[in-house]
Amino acid sequence: MKKLFKVIACVFAFAMLASFACAEKVITYGDSSSADDPKGNLAIDISDFIAKYDAEVDDVYGVKVVFDEDSKAVIANGAGGGFIFNTESGGWDQKQWCNGCGDDEGHEIQVEADGVSIVRLEATPFSKDDSWVQVVLCMWWGGDITIANIQLLDADGVELPRKPVDTIIKPENGGVSHNSSFKVSKSDVKKVDSDGNELEGNYMGIALKLSPIYNEDTTKASWNDWCTAYIKYTDDTGYSSYVVIIGDQVSWDVTVDDNGTPDNKDDDVVIPLEDCIKLSEQDTFMCENGGSDMTAEVIAMGWDDDPDTAFLNVDAVAFTDSDPFEFPSDEEPQEPTDTPTTTPTDAPTTAPTDAATAPNADSDAGNDQPQTGDNGIAVLAVVAMISLAGAVVVKKHNA
Repeated sequence: MKKLFKVIACVFAFAMLASFACAEKVITYGDSSSADDPKGNLAIDISDFIAKYDAEVDDVYGVKVVFDEDSKAVIANGAGGGFIFNTESGGWDQKQWCNGCGDDEGHEIQVEADGVSIVRLEATPFSKDDSWVQVVLCMWWGGDITIANIQLLDADGVELPRKPVDTIIKPENGGVSHNSSFKVSKSDVKKVDSDGNELEGNYMGIALKLSPIYNEDTTKASWNDWCTAYIKYTDDTGYSSYVVIIGDQVSWDVTVDDNGTPDNKDDDVVIPLEDCIKLSEQDTFMCENGGSDMTAEVIAMGWDDDPDTAFLNVDAVAFTDSDPFEFPSDEEPQEPTDTPTTTPTDAPTTAPTDAATAPNADSDAGNDQPQTGDNGIAVLAVVAMISLAGAVVVKKHNA
C-alpha cells in the first residue's frame, strides 16, 4: 500500500513541477488516494531556495511564511495546518500553526500580529551536510489562502541578506563622438535582489560593453585601426582611473584628458601602450569600486574634423557586484526541457509513522486532513523552488 502512494506522489510531483513556472498554483486538499485530487502539502528545498540569499544553509534558523492580503479575512475566521522541518539528520520535525484555535489545543505556532504570516524559529534546524533539507507547509482547516512570500531567517528572526542581481541597461543613444561622451553613475540605479526588492548601498562596479561604429561615408568619423578612446572611472572622492581602448594599428603610448572633457586640451595622463586594450580583442570593460558612488565616462579621441559623428557605441551598461563580469548572450534563450526536477532520492515521500496527525477541526472534515501512520497514506511533498514574485494558492476541498 505504501509503495502505491509513493508512486502517486511522484506522478503528481512531476505534473506540478512541469507547470510551476506559472505565477500562481492551486493546491487542493481531498482524497489522497487520487492523483487528481491530492492533499497538496508543499515542500520547499532549502538548498535551492537559499540561492536567493547571501548565506549558507547553516545560517538559516527559521522560516517566515507570508500570505497575501486577500487571505487575511480567511485566516481571521480560523485556519491551521502543519509547519514541518524535514531533514536528513533531524527527520520529520512537525509543529502545528493556527489562528482561532482554543488555548487547550496546544498548537505551537500562532499567526503573527499582522494576521497574514507565520514564523518558525529553531536553534539548529538545518545543516549543509545533509543531502536534503526541506520545509513542508500544510493547511488542515480553513478556507483558501495564498502564499505570497517565503523568507529565510537568521537566529534573531530577521530575514537573511538577499543576493543582489545585476541591473543591465541598453542606452537608447550610446554613440560617442569627439564632442559627445557617454556618462553613467552607480547612483543612477537602485541595487535590487531577484524579486526586485531594493537593497542597501550601491553596486560594487560598472561594466560597459562597447562596439565600433563603421561609417560607409569615408569623409565621416568611423572606427578604424588607428582610433583611440578611453573610459574614465571617478569615485566619490574625485580619484580617477583610466582604461584606454585602441585600434589594431595603434603603436604609441596614449595621452588622455585628465579633466574628463572630450576636447583633449589638458593632456597630462599617459597610458603606456602595453596597458591599452584592443577593441578587436575585448569588448567588455569593468571597474569595481566597493560600495561608494562612482561614475564611468566613455570619451572618444580624434576625428576633430567631424566632431559630431559617433564612431564608438556603448551597447550595454551593467551595474554589478560580480568581477569579472560577462554580459549575457544576445542569443534567444533555450526552451526548457521536459525533464522535471524531482525530490532527492534519499528524501522520504511519507511522514514517519509516529508523526502527529492533523487535528479534527469538525466532524465532517476528516477526509480533508492529511493522514499518516500505519494506514500507508502518504503525505505528498511537492519539491519546488518558490519564486517570491509569484504565489501559491492553498485551496481546501469541501467533501
